[in-house]
Amino acid sequence: MDSAADERRQEIASLAVSRFALRGFDGTSMNDLARHVGLSKAGIYHYFPSKEAILFEALLGYSERLLVTVLDAVDGGGEPSERLGRVVEAILYLYQDADAYHQAQINDLARLSESEQEVIRNNERQVDALMFVKSRE
Repeated sequence: MDSAADERRQEIASLAVSRFALRGFDGTSMNDLARHVGLSKAGIYHYFPSKEAILFEALLGYSERLLVTVLDAVDGGGEPSERLGRVVEAILYLYQDADAYHQAQINDLARLSESEQEVIRNNERQVDALMFVKSRE
């Protein structure tokens, strides 16, 4: 897909995750999502094969942003306490607008396949490991 389509997918996933947080995964239909993002139901299916695929893309994108945020913060050099301080500051900044992602991950991660869940959890483990290791080096 081209970058415009990728951006539209990200926009749909972001708007959808806010709907999942508000109404729950089961309480949100594809029709609800279509209205919320300003597309027809067929338009949503043009970008995603299922509601679960939207959830996965949203959670994957967020977990990857979190991982990149931590990597950037720990790669700046300095004393361990400085690196840890940068990590905490960067994570708190990212968390400011992330409530919907956290709610969706807590409440709806089990809706994804085991392999998709593992991808998300692996990103989380990498974040945890980076915070632990880099704050001690």
